[in-house]
Amino acid sequence: MSVPNVLQSMTQTRSEVGTIYVSGGYYDGASADQTARFVVTPDDQLICTFQSGPNASFGETETSVTAHRLTVPGLHRAMMGVLSQTNVGPGDDDFTNFTAEQRTPSGLNTTQINIGDSRADALQNVFVSMPTPCWAFN
Repeated sequence: MSVPNVLQSMTQTRSEVGTIYVSGGYYDGASADQTARFVVTPDDQLICTFQSGPNASFGETETSVTAHRLTVPGLHRAMMGVLSQTNVGPGDDDFTNFTAEQRTPSGLNTTQINIGDSRADALQNVFVSMPTPCWAFN
């Protein structure tokens, strides 16, 4: 898929009720230069870009961006499970890993998922249990 077409699809889809948008990364070690941006629709469509580089500590000078449209069964439910957690730990306010948006009939809910926040572990579990090129962190 072409990156411009996927970016346009992500922008359009983000405004639909029920859609979840996530942007961020781990920004440490081998993943220091990697950013995932993705939209998940209620029917488990995943539209994403994954950016890597340049990581100066590894002597990299180029950036790579890939774009994908996939169907991942159960992904929307899994992401709702991450975002609906009410027992959220304090996290580290100085370091945001991911920003998540959820479009509802009444508007837009936005939240930060930080290191130490229990949702960060739940999100990582989604990444591990549902591997895709959309979150191919090192």
